[in-house]
Amino acid sequence: MAISSEPRIQRFAVNTDPTLVWQTIEQDSVAIITDVVPPDVIQRFQQEIEPRVESWENAALNGWKFSPHTKFVNGLLSSSQAYRHDILNNSALHGMCKAAFEQTGDYWIVSAVHRLTQPGHPAQDWHRDANGWPLVKCQQPGSPPLTITIIIPTTEFTEANGATRLFLGSHQWPTVDVPSDARPAVAELKAGDMLVMRQGVVHSGGVHTAEAPDTRGMLLLSLASCQLSQYESALGLPRPLVESLTPLVQKLVGWRTIFPLGHPMGLNTFRSGLVEEKLGLQANQPLEE
Repeated sequence: MAISSEPRIQRFAVNTDPTLVWQTIEQDSVAIITDVVPPDVIQRFQQEIEPRVESWENAALNGWKFSPHTKFVNGLLSSSQAYRHDILNNSALHGMCKAAFEQTGDYWIVSAVHRLTQPGHPAQDWHRDANGWPLVKCQQPGSPPLTITIIIPTTEFTEANGATRLFLGSHQWPTVDVPSDARPAVAELKAGDMLVMRQGVVHSGGVHTAEAPDTRGMLLLSLASCQLSQYESALGLPRPLVESLTPLVQKLVGWRTIFPLGHPMGLNTFRSGLVEEKLGLQANQPLEE
């Protein structure tokens, strides 16, 4: 019997030692942990987030150039109890984060999106996540990761519906240029599995073909070492004091959206918009002493 030579992502049971899983990721750039989120939690998450999905507006109306066959729904904390209580407290998720950021300390979520694709959605270009931080681009080979990406499908992932494609070991490549002899592995997953991708892995969402008529859904989490943001938060400052500052200082202390070089959406956003607009933040206001 012929043995398949197609690249395959290693899979682990949910109770596997996270350190062992991370050792594989450090070699292969990626691993799959099966049955991480129970089906009833996935179902509740989908039910709770459905009003946001139905009310989602095409981001192209705001000048973004997304496919009309996809939706990016954020604001998950306020929309889903299953997300904020069950998924974000999941021990397997935190076990992987602790293993990934063992050399850098605490970690936090820097982006959380419920993404959906439908037939007609094109394949993404080959890319790496986290390139919006110049610090990440300047890391020396062999440096510990500052970011990881976790994908938790809310529906089945198949090659026909655009499952994520990745090049094993590509976090060690000098660029995103794909060698002519490289072949990607396809991350075929069940709802509730967890795909863990190391910083630097070259990957792409595939084409959602007409052979798969149902919507494909996923929870897409970007997690980072806390060192990528402030050590001391200014969020506890009284609002009148903050509004007495200039816009420049408000940005300096973390009360406004910031834009690292090459990052189109910015950091410290609210539902992909300016946080200061959502807050109705004023500036240069008199402060009563």
